[in-house]
Parts: sequence; C-alpha cells; structure tokens
Amino acid sequence: MITSHSAKLSRCFLDLSAGQVSARRSQLSFQSLRTSYCHVIPSLFVSRIHTTRPRQIKMDSFSEPTIKLNEGEERLQTMLLDAAKIINPSSPPELRFAGGWVRDKLLGSQSHDVDIAIEDMTGETFGLAMKDYLEQPGVLDKYGMGNEIVKGLHKIAANPEKSKQLETATTKVFGLDLDLVNLRKETYSEDSRNPVMEFGTPEEDALRRDATINAMFYNLQTKKVEDWTHLGMSDLRGKIIRTPLQPYQTFKDDPLRVLRLIRFASRLHFTIDPKAVDAMKDISIKDALKAKISRERVGIEIEKMLRGNDPHLALKMINDYGLYSTIFVDPASTNSFSPHTEDWHLMYDCLRDILADNDAAEDAALLPDSEHKYLAWVLAAHIPWLDAPQPKEQSQKRPPPPVAVVVAREGIKATNKVCDVLNASLLNLDHIIDLKNTCVKQTKPNNILRGTLGMAIRKWGASWRSQVVFALLVESKKGGAKETIQQYRKFMKTVKQMSLLGAHNLKPVLDGKRLAKELNTKPGPWMKDAMDAAMLWQLENPHQATVEGAIEAIKNGELAERLAKGFLQLTIRPLFSKTNNPDLTPQGHMRIAESSRSVQAKRFDTIETEEQWKHESNTVIGLLTWCLRVLKPSQIQTLWGQLIPPILKMVDDSEVVYKVAGLELLGHLLTGINPEQLRYTGTGPLFEAAIKPALSYLPSLTPEHESVQVLHAAFGTWSILTQRRWPDQPTLANSSTGSSDPTQLQTRASPEYIQYVKVQMLRQYVAPSLRHVEANYPKVASVLLKQLQTTFRLAGSTLIEDKDVILPLLVEYLQDPMVAKTCPDLLVQVARTTKAFITCAWPMIWLWRGDIYGALSEAWVNTCNELAEGNAVDEKKQSLLVAQEDLRDCSATMLEALSKGSDADDQISDEKIKEELLMLVEAEPLCRGLFPDSI
Repeated sequence: MITSHSAKLSRCFLDLSAGQVSARRSQLSFQSLRTSYCHVIPSLFVSRIHTTRPRQIKMDSFSEPTIKLNEGEERLQTMLLDAAKIINPSSPPELRFAGGWVRDKLLGSQSHDVDIAIEDMTGETFGLAMKDYLEQPGVLDKYGMGNEIVKGLHKIAANPEKSKQLETATTKVFGLDLDLVNLRKETYSEDSRNPVMEFGTPEEDALRRDATINAMFYNLQTKKVEDWTHLGMSDLRGKIIRTPLQPYQTFKDDPLRVLRLIRFASRLHFTIDPKAVDAMKDISIKDALKAKISRERVGIEIEKMLRGNDPHLALKMINDYGLYSTIFVDPASTNSFSPHTEDWHLMYDCLRDILADNDAAEDAALLPDSEHKYLAWVLAAHIPWLDAPQPKEQSQKRPPPPVAVVVAREGIKATNKVCDVLNASLLNLDHIIDLKNTCVKQTKPNNILRGTLGMAIRKWGASWRSQVVFALLVESKKGGAKETIQQYRKFMKTVKQMSLLGAHNLKPVLDGKRLAKELNTKPGPWMKDAMDAAMLWQLENPHQATVEGAIEAIKNGELAERLAKGFLQLTIRPLFSKTNNPDLTPQGHMRIAESSRSVQAKRFDTIETEEQWKHESNTVIGLLTWCLRVLKPSQIQTLWGQLIPPILKMVDDSEVVYKVAGLELLGHLLTGINPEQLRYTGTGPLFEAAIKPALSYLPSLTPEHESVQVLHAAFGTWSILTQRRWPDQPTLANSSTGSSDPTQLQTRASPEYIQYVKVQMLRQYVAPSLRHVEANYPKVASVLLKQLQTTFRLAGSTLIEDKDVILPLLVEYLQDPMVAKTCPDLLVQVARTTKAFITCAWPMIWLWRGDIYGALSEAWVNTCNELAEGNAVDEKKQSLLVAQEDLRDCSATMLEALSKGSDADDQISDEKIKEELLMLVEAEPLCRGLFPDSI
C-alpha cells in the first residue's frame, strides 16, 4: 500500500498536464496523501497525525487588524493557494504565514524571509508539489514571473543541535526566501532541549513558540491575522516580550529562548515581562542554559544581538540579569577566576556614547562601518576577562592565548577573525595607550611622530581601529568616558592629519628585491628588518618617498645609518646570541685582564656546537660589509659593541672562508674609525691577538691557495691596525718628504713603534715565513714579499739594523734560477721588495752594493736565458718581461741612492760606480741591458 501511494504521488506531481490533472485528482485523495507521508516521517519525531480538521475558532480569537500585502506577497499568496488546490482540490491544505514575518508586517516593516506553516503536510512534500506546478508550461506567465527561474528546493534535515527540530524545505520565489514547514507541537524531556516533534494544530504551534509576538499567523485562505495565544496583539501594542506559556517551564524546556527573548527585546526596544526576567535569573535556568545548549547556538544568538539594532541594550540585559558568566565562559575551564562585571557597564555605555555621536569625524574614522561596530561590541563583551591570570604554558613553541580569547573561541564559538582581533587588542593594549598619550601631549605633529605612529599601525595590522577601540573602552573605566573619548579623538585626529588611516596597507617604494640589489647582498630573512627600516624612513619623509629618493638615502642619507643599526640589532646580533667573548664588555671595551687570563687565550665560548650564524653566513658578511662601508666614525663608535663580537668570532673561526671574511671585515672596521677609538676601548691588543694565529697558516699544513687567502687578509689587516695604533708615527706613505728622504723616519719615529714593527712584523713573522716557504710556494712567497714592502714603508730606515735578516733573503731569491724558470711573477715581487729595501737603507747601501748588484745581475741573466730558450708561453713571457722592467728599475734606484752620498768618509764617485758596472758587463755581457743608462 505504501509503495502504491508513493508511486501515485510521484506520478501526480510529474504529469500535471491539462488532460491528466482531473484523472490524477480522482485517484489520489487528500487522506491518502496524508497517509503516504505518515510512513515517511521518522517515528522519533512523530507520535501521531491529526486525521481531523482543526477545531473551529471564534472570530474574537483573532485581532481585528489585517495585513496589507505588497505586490510580491500578493502574487506569492495567489500562487501558494493555487498550488494547494492542485494538491487537494476538495480540501486544500491550510497555509499560514508565520512568526517573524507577521510581527514585522504588523510593525510596519518589510520582510524578505517568509515562514509558511502548512497544516498536516511536511514542507518538503508541499514544496515539491509547488515546484512541479510552477514548472508547467505557462504557469510562470500567470504570475508575471516571465522567464524567472525558480530556485531549487532544498531540504533542511532535522538537526536538534542547530535548533532545527523537524525537517523543513527552503526555496526562493518572487525575490522572497521561503521556509516551508508543517504545524507542530513539542514534548520536552527533562535533560534535553531537543523535543519530540509531532504534527500539531495552529494553537499548539503558537503555544510552543518563544514569544507571543512571534506566535501569530496570517491565514492565506481567510486573509486574517490569527492570535492563538490571545496576547500577541496586545503585547505588540504594549511593546512587551512575553512567553506564551509559563516562562520558567518555557526556559526549562528550551533555555535558548532566554537569549532569543533578549535578542528580540534589544532589536525591537521592547520590555521583557517581569515574570520572564525572574525566570531568567533563576540559577536552574542558567545551569540549563549551560548544560543543554550548544555553544554554537549561543554564539549565533549573541552575534545576532551584537549585529542588531541595539547591542548596548542586549549587553545591559545580560549584565542586569546576571547572565554574563553563563554566556561568556569557557565551558571546559577549571579556572576559579570570576570575571569582574561590577563596572562593565561603564565600558559598554562608553561605546554607546561614541556611536550615538554621529557628528564626530574621528569616531566615524574609528568605526567606519557595521563590521567595525560589531567587532567593537564583541571586544566590549570580553573586557571583564582582561584581568584573568594567564594560564601556564603547555608548549615551548608558543604561549597559550589570553583567557579572554579562549572564552570567545569556546564560549560563543567566535570566528578565527574575531579571536585574532581580540588577541591583537590584548597584546597591543599597552602600546596603543602609550602612543595615544604621546599624541595627546604633542602640540604639533612632526615627521618623527608620523614615522612612529605609522609603523605602529602597520604592526597592529588591518584591525588596528578595533584595537584602538578596545584600548579606549578599557581606559574609560579608569579615566572617565568623556575625557577618554576626547583623548582618543585627538589621537584619531592626528592619525587623519598625517594621512595614516591606511598606513597598514601602505606600499613600500622599494621592494625587497630592489633593496637587496642596492645593498649588494642576497635576499634573505634580514629583509624584514631592512624593509621595516626603509618603511620608517618612507613614513618620516613623505615628500621624498620615491624610488630615487630611497636609493639616494640608502647611499648617502639617514636611511643608510638606520638600516645599519637595524641590521646590527635585529638581524646580526640574534645570530650571534649564543656566542660569548669573555674579553669584551657589552659596549665592546676590553675587560680588565685577570692574572689567569690574557688576550692570547681563546676568545670565545660558544654554547652551541653548530653556530647559528653560519646558516646565514652570506647574509651576515654582506650586511656587515655594507654597514662598515656606510657608517661614519661617530656612528661606528656608537655601534662598537655590536660590531666587534661577530667580526672577532669570524676571525677566530677555524674554517678558512669565515676567517678570511672576518679579517677583511676587521680591516674595513679599522679603516673607518678614529684612531682614538682603539685607545679609548683598549681593543688594540685584542685585535692583534686575534690576527696573529692567522699568520701561521703556511704550507704544507695549510693548502697553498688557502694560505694565500688567509695571509693576504691577515697581513693587510695587521698593517691597518698598526697605523691606527700609532697614528702619529711617520711612514714613507705619509711623510711629507716622501721616499726621497727616508732618514726622517728614523729621527721622528718613537722607539716603541720602531720596536713593534721590527720585532713583531719582520723578525717574528715575515722573515721566518719567507725562509720557510722559499720558492716552493711562490704564491705564498709573493704575499710575504708584499708584506715586507709594507714593513719597509712603515719602519723606513730604522730597518737598516736588520739588514742581516733582510738582505740574505732577497739575495737568495734573486739568485735562485728556479724563480725565473718556474715563477717569474715571484721574481717581480722580489725585485720590487729589493727596491723598497734600497729606498729605506740608502745611507748604508754603498756597503752592500756588491751583494745587491751581483744578485740583480744573476736574476737578469736568468730571465734572459729563459726568454732566449723560447720555451716560455705568452703568459710566462709577459711575466719575464715585467720582471726585467722591475730589475732595471731596481738598478736605477740603486744608482740614485749611491749618488746621494753615504756614511763613508770618502764619497763614492760616479766614475767609481761606472767602473764597477763595466766590470760586471765584461764578465757577463747580458747585463748590459740591466744598466742601459749607466754605462
């Protein structure tokens, strides 16, 4: 039988053609339709189905006022009645507009949401029949719908947790959203708000509703308003929110109605019936609200309140009725903290006053739209939890959110966006208050304040307005609403005057890629801090904020210093946070040496086995190089304590690549400082102790290519350090007499300086290293010879005393035939070093002219032989020719020194010199090319 009726029902709805409708109607009575549906409804929700028509009611049960339908509603009414007749021509199902639509129409408001209550038929069954009817040819034209497409019918299954106790069907017709549902009655159990649902009468349906003003119907057949509670119209006139049945039992059955009544009262500005208020305050009702209602449903009602007409009234009712701790609470929390609501009203009253003053432009800028206003009310609702103690951290990765955020997330199931705004408001509260106070005290805006304020807004993010509102409300409790509002209006006025309302979205004039290019380094994590520094400059210099202006500021302006400070403090310093230098104070000064420790000891204690900075070594080296290039001496002095530790750590590292980088950075640092800085900080000996170990990186323990890198960087930096430690000492490089009068270096230089250069540089490192490597490692020997030239330039004629160390080395290298044969580039450096020695030692050079001329002659002959053999490739041949030029230059310098005079009693005459040179040429004719202008 069930199958038969279902099939008949389906065929009836699918074959509604002109020739078939009457036949189908005769086969399917309204009683059979109702019987068919009875077998479809889940037995859990349906215990009985009325098989008799509703009882007749007296006319005085209805209110006299009628509802005037608009054009769309009239067409809807006609269409629904026609569809009902198609279902059962003899006894169409009675249809009623229900609930909120009736209330709003009686109050003179339009509503686009229409609940349609259907007697003895589910909404889905009626909706399918209506949809089939509208799809028949010509039907849409009948109601003036033209080619309008009827939205599909959507079944909304029963979901007690979402306050859907029986299935409904929704669709959209004539621009109206329809919710189709049958009349029903409810039977509640003691421990649940989810009732057993049954088909019901209009009166039963009305009595189960939350409020009398929501319990009225508009009967489509009679076109009358039906007030089955006999209180709906009078309560509507009296602006009273009242439950149809006893409020205590009503709330006990469904505690969600507590929140719904508050929502309707705040929306309509109605008064809740005192008996209902008393029931709301009952502890058992509060417990039922906690136990029986899902927090999602609580959150939905709260959101509707705070987005409604009067959120202030809603919060006031919640506060007055003692419901705060029932609604705004984390159900799972075991925290004994009780939120303070005694003065909560001051804060939501303050927000009401702000929103009421529509003339204040600053308030409009602070709360520009409905979404900001809604967020403001949500924030106000959670202020009582501000003083809750922060929970203990359960994880080291991130601290737990503030209690207020947990309450929002768990108590009313606030969205992630709302929770993020609340969390940011709590985190930035003190910062906002401090900055507001700064703006209030400021008599005249300036660019420094603009930069500070703009960067703060960017830090606070897109929700900064809501965060400022939160701070305002918090302060209103202590400072008084009126005065606090005025202070924040001044704050917002400053923000507007500085054109910072959109600072959080301000686009940088330089993107990260271009900034990295200008800094000559690769992009990396450092860019965030650099971009922040660039943005601060952009905010402080709005009239220069162009790409060209920013680039100029990076190269020559204040942005360079700002970036350097930012890199040192925010990027580089954290990477070396695990490294400790016991010889330095935090300011970069030498500590007073302890008896058990000296600067020669290991300078760093590293906590971690693998240094963090090495993962970002390219960035660190690049940024430090750039900083040292742009910082002025006074700025280096200020940042001394941040520059020294990372540089010395790299110098001390065992890996060549980092050691070389550190030595070069130290050289850049020393070049850019005032010499007084070393004396003031006492770091000269520390730097020397850091450099010296690198001077022992010699073959064969160190590969030649690595040795060259380390020695070149170490000797270069040591030379700079020497000149900075003794800035007033004359050198061949800074002497006013130049190389023509090196004797002055001996008379003017301090004994301490002379001793340092001779002992430390020459005797301990350069000379022994040259003897060690000889010509076996020509590239290393070249580096050492260049340093020997620097040593001559620093010490001048004082090195005459060390001729027994220097001259034999030079003679040995000049006479070695393998030098010219295998490494003519080394011979170039030997010749230049010999020339430098002659320049320094010219007063005594006449004594050693035989050794020098003999060595130069042998070197010359060796080069000639190599060139004569024709075995040299082009590159080697070119090096040999360069070596010959340097040998000739050295010979000419020798002759010049001899011609100036000497310490001998009898000056050597030019004739004597020429005679000696002729003897050399006679012995070896190839030497004529060595003295082309002398003989």
